[in-house]
Amino acid sequence: MRIFVAETSSISTHLIFGKNLRLLCARVGTIAEVADRLEINRVQMNRILNGESFPKPGMLRRICELFDVDARIVLQPLEDLEREKEKMETGVFSTRLSLEYAFYGMDLTISHDEDAPISGYRIPDGIHVIWRPSFTNPAKFISLLVRFGEMGGRRVIRGYDPPSSPSRRRDVGPLASREHRGVLIKSNSGFGILYSSRLPIPIMGVDFFSTHSLVGHGFLTGYTLVMYDGSASGRYHLPIILQPIQQTTHHILDAARKTGYFARSEVPSRYLSYLEGRSKP
Repeated sequence: MRIFVAETSSISTHLIFGKNLRLLCARVGTIAEVADRLEINRVQMNRILNGESFPKPGMLRRICELFDVDARIVLQPLEDLEREKEKMETGVFSTRLSLEYAFYGMDLTISHDEDAPISGYRIPDGIHVIWRPSFTNPAKFISLLVRFGEMGGRRVIRGYDPPSSPSRRRDVGPLASREHRGVLIKSNSGFGILYSSRLPIPIMGVDFFSTHSLVGHGFLTGYTLVMYDGSASGRYHLPIILQPIQQTTHHILDAARKTGYFARSEVPSRYLSYLEGRSKP
């Protein structure tokens, strides 16, 4: 979101404000008429318009009230402010602008072409495996499949939690109730995944994976943080593993057969040492 001086660093705040004020004056009358309504003399008005002077707080307030604008006219070109106002009034103020504001104008998402240089390892597009302890049952571990891909030039992820264990086929419910989607974001030593679910209640979460861990483990290790209104026994911060697999029908089907909820004795030992070691207090 363009509210920061950095975007207009090549021009002083005085000149931005002077230009905005000149445009506003042209809409209501002559500069002399506006000066009279603001109760300032023409010399002072010209100095403001030319960027040689800057109004005091009381004068700035009167200018904002006269033209029905806010104090951002000090920092942003008038056309940008009006474009943003129009989008907000029509309900199309984009998420992209909000994210630009939240991230100080930086694009922290990972594009389809840049993730290898940033994270040191590129997760191949396709289906891979995630292992983690259960958020709600300390005695269980969960294995699920996720799919990495591209949308709009950004790398995204989509996955489905397995049905709660134990459950019968007729109790499983719609697939959408177990779906989650996310976008890959940059990190200094790996990458993160900002994700959400839709049904039955929205859940937000963040995963972080260290790509450096692939060398020693053969899989990526990290942490997951989930934000939801769970029970008092629920856990919100857990170790997590991402296991890339070969994109062949045989390997994908083999991984799919091994998804679900598992007791400790059923978890492969190479995963268990990390999942248990990192989950201890």
